[in-house]
Amino acid sequence: MYRDGAGVEQNHATAVKWYRRAALAGYAKAQAGLGQRYAAGEGVGKDMVQALMWTTLAANQGLGRAQTARRAMVSRMSGDEIAAADELVKKRAVPAD
Repeated sequence: MYRDGAGVEQNHATAVKWYRRAALAGYAKAQAGLGQRYAAGEGVGKDMVQALMWTTLAANQGLGRAQTARRAMVSRMSGDEIAAADELVKKRAVPAD
């Protein structure tokens, strides 16, 4: 809604706020969307480590588009960046029931 300006004035920062709320609640599509915002620098500063972390969380839940996006991101990132994102994933990952 805020990302595209559908029915409201477009506001990337507000879109990120809502993506983050849903992503923290574990919604894979929101995690992937937040990863995309970080990768593009829309509403937040461009940060590929954060982008990869959120995209990986979504990919780990089986979201196909996040799995594809993760592979593309990893192919363009350094080993140090990937390791930093992996550490963040470990801190955010919730054990399965």
